[in-house]
Amino acid sequence: MSPVSQDSFPLTGRYAERNRSENLAGPGDSRPTGLQVIEDEGLLDGSWGADKVCLVTGVSAGIGPETVRALAATGATVYGTARDLDKARAALGQELLATGRVHVLLMDQVDLASVRSCAAEFRKHSNRLNVMVNNAAVRNSFLPLAPLAPIFYFSKIRSFLFNPRICLPITILESMKTNGRGIQVMNTPQSYTKDGFELQFGTNHLSHFLLFHELRDLLLASSTPDFHSRVVNVSSAAHKYSPLDLDDVNFTASPSTRPYDGWAAYGASKTANIYMTTQIERLFGGGHGSSGENGQQHEKKIHGYAVHPGSFVSPNLQKHSAAEMAAAHADPRFRKIFADVQQGCATSVYAAVSAALEGRGGLYLEGCSEAGPSPSGDGMENAVDYGHGNWAFDEALEKRLWERSLEWVGAAADHDVTSGTHQ
Repeated sequence: MSPVSQDSFPLTGRYAERNRSENLAGPGDSRPTGLQVIEDEGLLDGSWGADKVCLVTGVSAGIGPETVRALAATGATVYGTARDLDKARAALGQELLATGRVHVLLMDQVDLASVRSCAAEFRKHSNRLNVMVNNAAVRNSFLPLAPLAPIFYFSKIRSFLFNPRICLPITILESMKTNGRGIQVMNTPQSYTKDGFELQFGTNHLSHFLLFHELRDLLLASSTPDFHSRVVNVSSAAHKYSPLDLDDVNFTASPSTRPYDGWAAYGASKTANIYMTTQIERLFGGGHGSSGENGQQHEKKIHGYAVHPGSFVSPNLQKHSAAEMAAAHADPRFRKIFADVQQGCATSVYAAVSAALEGRGGLYLEGCSEAGPSPSGDGMENAVDYGHGNWAFDEALEKRLWERSLEWVGAAADHDVTSGTHQ
């Protein structure tokens, strides 16, 4: 997001104006927290959540625990996943766990077998699921500063530094490492999941795709006329870093012309998050007939939302980039961009509960607002600006990713679990 409001401001909604650059003041400013969203929606009396079940992945650090905390404030039963249960319980806190409505399930998202086991375990505890928040992600150690990533590429530095809207303290440049190709934070070696997929794509997209596939019948069955089930995929402005190459998700097809780049891989995984969201809306958002009480028919629907949580301050996530964080915070123009984790979870919470979104999905959200196209377009140098990238919505690629993902996770062709077959 730019330190100066764009001429064409792409955010709309009740919170949009709070995101204008002139209204930003750093952590604790007027941007809402997750709990503020719950309060503004009138959900603190517990009636909304009394019959709701939510599932949030990645609840051991960052915005995951705060997302659980906000959703639990509605009275909902909330399940959180983590690969380290003790760490997750410590992050959530005993007071929250003692309510009896917050539970933690084991899931290691670098292992698809673990995802299947988690889905099976969830079914043992609940036959309902109203909201799924796919929050967990793996990332480069500097990715909490992702909106500042244009400086990682030397070819972009000149235009970046002399852009009057984006002037970076030289101390950030001095704190980074070089590798012969330009300026980068680190030379992250290519890593793979247990199933052989590039680590960020496999974890950020495929594990969540499989989790949804394993539990989609519960989401459909739990949909009601008053509240259609929802899937919230935590994407990122980093989707503008790179489109998704479905013929080379592992960056191995042509190492000489397309060498592995951790930032491009992360961006591609976040693009995949948006594609999955839109395809959920296409397949499940149109409604599927089902008999309700007294034999009346109502539509069973699942709506999808992709969210960018913004740049938030999290000591745990930023423990490997202390120098870069200190440099960024030394400049007041960048210091005001950051939010705290309570604010960082707000867009996920908004997507999960907002009445303004009921009955429609396939949206890209940021700043607790609906976001249109970024006026400045794609690329790392434009990641600081609001709005989604030009390649964020592509029907052909969305459908193709869905079909390939079914193959990659070893799932059968996707079926409407209530009546018929999806195409």
